[in-house]
Amino acid sequence: MARALKEYKYYSLLNDYVFKWIFGNQENPKLLICLLNAILHLKGKDKIVGISFLNPINLKQYETDKTSVVDTKVKDANNQTYNIEVQAQPQLSYNLRALYYLTKLYGSQLLKGEKYNELKKSIGISITAFEVDVGYELQERFMMTNERGDLKISDGIELHFINLKKYDDSKKHSLKTPFEKWLHVLRFSERYAKMGIKVEKELLKEEGIAMVIELLQKINADVQARSLLEAKERYLIDTSLERYAVYKKGAEEERQKQQKKIKAIKAQNKLELQELALKKDQEKEQELRKLELKKQQEKLLVAKSLLNKGIPVKEIAQILKLTESEVESL
Repeated sequence: MARALKEYKYYSLLNDYVFKWIFGNQENPKLLICLLNAILHLKGKDKIVGISFLNPINLKQYETDKTSVVDTKVKDANNQTYNIEVQAQPQLSYNLRALYYLTKLYGSQLLKGEKYNELKKSIGISITAFEVDVGYELQERFMMTNERGDLKISDGIELHFINLKKYDDSKKHSLKTPFEKWLHVLRFSERYAKMGIKVEKELLKEEGIAMVIELLQKINADVQARSLLEAKERYLIDTSLERYAVYKKGAEEERQKQQKKIKAIKAQNKLELQELALKKDQEKEQELRKLELKKQQEKLLVAKSLLNKGIPVKEIAQILKLTESEVESL
């Protein structure tokens, strides 16, 4: 029986390393400029025209260090800084992580002795294929304002979350904005990673998209690039398995620890119940003794009364079930 062929995997732009290979490459800064202008909805004189990479991709480092950071940091001509990242898989507290990296980028501008008013704006952009618990819209933009939203403390930091799951692709490409066209390419980039795929002309009219698709296809067809991506993928699987094993071991140790605690508590409760039962038995016995003593004293009082009336000792003893010596002692 013929063995089934292994399904060929295509790596999309939502793979963080593929994204950085294409948009974090200082040889093609125009691609990231086009993407940033679309995401930030910049037009005319507000458009970004030039950037410098603060952490350009280093393939040698990637080959030797599979844990290297893959976000893309750049600075524009006005010294504004940007941190761009894509994530395909859900991550815990991702919104807090994005905020942490943005504030680090913002604070890293100042050198010793420089003034706070020399700080330039820092913008964080997170493109995700999962729900981030920060809003309901396709693109959520956060700034530092008061509770009412009518006063800004600073324009210094701005954080964008773009949730591709909320992207609506029903509009014709000819009617889409640059922002929508770029989101379409990002959202369906696994489709465009295949060589020979037909791409609509309206998409290719948007500056930068044709080159991005071409580079994406080259990466997926390149043996060395794929081996690096597969190595990273294996590393992530292995580390996930290791973390799960550690978690499982820790969970089992914690379960055993809790069982010991429960066992000790049950033993203590049993001991306390036994002590309580013993105490109750002792109290009951004391009560019975008191009752017997009281009855005896009452009998003796009656016997004494009968003696005073001249009733013989023997008869009194029989009536009250006392010994003759007890009656005579009265």
